Amino acid sequence: MAFPNSQSNPASAIPVWIAPAPAGSGSTQHVVNLTTNETLAVTTGPTLLESIIVGVAGVTSTIVVDDGSNVKLTLSTTAVNVYPVNIPIATALNVTTAGGTAANITLIYSE
Repeated sequence: MAFPNSQSNPASAIPVWIAPAPAGSGSTQHVVNLTTNETLAVTTGPTLLESIIVGVAGVTSTIVVDDGSNVKLTLSTTAVNVYPVNIPIATALNVTTAGGTAANITLIYSE
C-alpha cells in the first residue's frame, strides 16, 4: 500500500532549509520546534514571527499565535506546509498547539 505524503511514510518527508538572518539586519533570528500539544510563552518584547513550518502533519491539530492579549493567527496544522507569515508582535509571542495527534511545528522569529 502506498502512503504518498503521509507521516506514516518517512520517505515522503519534505526537507526544510532555514536561512540565517541577512547580514546587517540588526535582528537575531531564533528557531523553536514544537512536537507536543502545549501552550508556550516563546519570548517577550518586540518580535517578528517570520515563518511557521509544519514538518509533520498532525491529526485535527491547530496552532494559535497571540501577543498576550490578542489572537494574531490560527492555522490548521493537518498538512505539511511552510507559512511565511511575517507577523509583528509588540509585547509577547505566545503559541498554543492543540488537537488530536500533535504536529511537528517549527517557528522562526527574530527579535
